[in-house]
Amino acid sequence: MKNRYSVYADDVMYEDIGAGYSFDDLTARLSDHITEKQLKDTKVWALTVKQFAQTSDGFGIDDSDRGWRCEYWGKLMRGACFVYRVSRDEELYSVLRQTVEDMLKARDPLGRFSTYSVEKEFDGWDIWGRKYVMLGMIYFLDICRDGELSERIISALMRHADYMTEKLGREEDGKRNIATCTSHWDGLNSCSVLEPFVFLYNITGIRRYLDFADYIVSVGGTSKADIFDIAYENATRIKDLPQRKAYEMMSCFEGLAEYVRIKDSEKNRTALKNFADRVLLEETSVIGCCGCDFECFDGTLSSQFDPDKEQNIMQETCVTVTWMKFCWQMLRMFGDVRYADALEISLYNAFNGAILSDEEIFPEENGGIPLPVDSYSPMRCGTRKRKMGGRKSITPDGAKYGCCVAIAAAGFGIASFASVAPAHDGFYFNLYRKGSVCTSFNGSDVRFDIDTDYPASGLVKIKVGVSSPVEFSLRLRVPEFSSKTRISVGKEEFYPESGYFDITREWRDGDAVTLSFDMPMKMIRPSDLVPETETDDCVCFMRGPITLAADERCANVSEGISLPEKATVNKDAITCIESEKPFECRNAYTLFGNTDRPLTLVDYASAGHGDKNYLMAAWIKVK
Repeated sequence: MKNRYSVYADDVMYEDIGAGYSFDDLTARLSDHITEKQLKDTKVWALTVKQFAQTSDGFGIDDSDRGWRCEYWGKLMRGACFVYRVSRDEELYSVLRQTVEDMLKARDPLGRFSTYSVEKEFDGWDIWGRKYVMLGMIYFLDICRDGELSERIISALMRHADYMTEKLGREEDGKRNIATCTSHWDGLNSCSVLEPFVFLYNITGIRRYLDFADYIVSVGGTSKADIFDIAYENATRIKDLPQRKAYEMMSCFEGLAEYVRIKDSEKNRTALKNFADRVLLEETSVIGCCGCDFECFDGTLSSQFDPDKEQNIMQETCVTVTWMKFCWQMLRMFGDVRYADALEISLYNAFNGAILSDEEIFPEENGGIPLPVDSYSPMRCGTRKRKMGGRKSITPDGAKYGCCVAIAAAGFGIASFASVAPAHDGFYFNLYRKGSVCTSFNGSDVRFDIDTDYPASGLVKIKVGVSSPVEFSLRLRVPEFSSKTRISVGKEEFYPESGYFDITREWRDGDAVTLSFDMPMKMIRPSDLVPETETDDCVCFMRGPITLAADERCANVSEGISLPEKATVNKDAITCIESEKPFECRNAYTLFGNTDRPLTLVDYASAGHGDKNYLMAAWIKVK
């Protein structure tokens, strides 16, 4: 087994597989909540494995509806492995090891991990599901402490992959085109299997897996058009691509990112960065997600405040987590600070806001299976918990599971791995989370202790611990929103602009760095984002990376008045003060001005949660 992480040597920053993390913030508490409610639930793992092996007629539970029950186990496993790398929870490890053993037994006689029969295979979401089994197993290899089990996993992965390479490929070779053998999304979902095939090549060094990756890239992602070529040409808006499914498309480009690290080319690297930049500039909302037309790219920068889309299902949690993961890819590859800014907005708004509390889960209504993650997030007036995305029955009595429920845990790992990232010559601070990160550099143990309540305030204190004096560069992210930043190291003070601020010196045990960020309250009009828009009936408020939202419980008016009437402000006369929290939330602020009444807003991640479906809005109606 090769070290698959060796291929990242040319990245600007790395994912530190051996780092130790200990955080004490809301995100860490939400991660613990998901661990207890979902990742340690052996019943859930048993049911997701059962989809592969146990039906009344043998294999093929997804045949009848060309479904995606095949994705749940791998999604859960990837996220659970990320969480374990942070928590080092031995009970969680034991659960994961057992479910891997169970999944290895769920292979059919042909070596397939599939919820489709041979007669129906490769249609629908079959290849997508096989992809997720590969990813789940590969990420478990990162944490596996048993060499014999690792060998069995790799052997099973190779047989599973070899079956696909024997059947799928160039039609002139008598094989089935990976983009046309499925009837879903023009093959976009199937072509995303590129990512684990590159991983498998990195692990084994076996050329046929790279050859298959070459083939997938040559197909171009869909049966209708080569999206990699289109991205390279950079003349087409994301929403005008022949296929717009956001989650699956970003998954294909994640595969391209892994491929570029092996077979670097100016064309593919440029295509990757062009696509990422267009998503960033055209398709991200103020809460850090993409897509307001179901789960598809649709020019989110302007559609997020479109009143005609107010009742749409939008801003899917699968898209949020995949965007966070893609931002982390771009950050590592290119060191572009904009992707750290974007990841932070996703984390504190769309992602944290998707995690449901105990009072919202109601497992007794779903056969005892908890569903602790919401699937969609409203932008204008709407509620949480409107619909469970990717819902399929996984028990004979109809208990359901969903795609967003399965993917969410991965976001907690990304929020940890990206926080402090090593580089050739030091470390990047991308996210400021209270806690500690332990790593090493040039033979010295290094520990960063971070004391902060960020993003509630802009004050961050970092204590550096080293086992011996060592010189390295510490690059501190200055967020885009902070126009008055102060950084002090000993008696030196600096006042940097946004971007990464580099401090290179010999660090000694006990050295300290203090950062003070400006945390302005910013009112955003639609025309600030899209100058040509005709929408002018709403505004949005952000304080630092936190998007604020109206909630019907704190509009300071009598009951019986609809949220659009409650959440009305005069956009020309606004002052704001921090206020008492009207219910359990992170932050609350009251807006005053030339209005009928003051309006209290809370952080987006807290809005709408509770024992009822409370109306909420990020884009707030104006007079």
